[in-house]
Amino acid sequence: MMNMERHVEYALLNLPVESSHSQLDIPSRSEVSDQEPRNKSQCNIWYPKITIVLFILIIILGCTVGILVHQLYYKDEKSGKERNCEEEIKNNCSYVAMRDQLCIKVPNTTMNQENECRICPVDWKLFQENCYYISSNNQHKRWNESQAFCEGMKSHLLVIENQEQMIFLNKIIDENSSHWIGLYYNDSIMNWTWVNCESCKDFQLTFKNTSEVNQCVLRATTYYSEKCHSPNSWICQRKAIRL
Repeated sequence: MMNMERHVEYALLNLPVESSHSQLDIPSRSEVSDQEPRNKSQCNIWYPKITIVLFILIIILGCTVGILVHQLYYKDEKSGKERNCEEEIKNNCSYVAMRDQLCIKVPNTTMNQENECRICPVDWKLFQENCYYISSNNQHKRWNESQAFCEGMKSHLLVIENQEQMIFLNKIIDENSSHWIGLYYNDSIMNWTWVNCESCKDFQLTFKNTSEVNQCVLRATTYYSEKCHSPNSWICQRKAIRL
């Protein structure tokens, strides 16, 4: 009986390995040890690059979001301040008193016409919807200097829009003086044009072109072209302020 048990145990220990197990491609320990450093080196190469790219993307995204938030906040804040300022002015007693003094009610006018009260800055003349600044006879500038002066006062050189405007200017301007207006020869389009074409209408101004080199227009007893660098007085024009 003892001999049989020993034989069985011996037989079990010497069972043949199945063919499927013998064909498994199991890497040796040396091969595994060679692949691990290679994989680690590849990871070490790509990891800093990926980190830098992600960091840059995060910065760009953060800056973009910050700019958008700032613009939206600034826009809302500015519009809110403007509304509050307008409401405060209109509710102010001094504003009401000023409007009562300046905006004289004309008989038989509608409510809308009464609310279209217009005023001009000091030393400016009001006519229709515009204000006019006429420099004195002892003030002289070149044409481009005159335009720069007007721009500094939130205006532009005179733009003739209709016959009524010309009649008004003839009444308030000295006949013996000459003033730059906003008509000049534009070399880029090779034609005469106004400095502010938003005010240009169908009205055509007739003037005397004295020479090809005279590319800016003066207003005197008549309208004529003159050299732009010659010093003269000037007329500025801007929209009137509505109250």
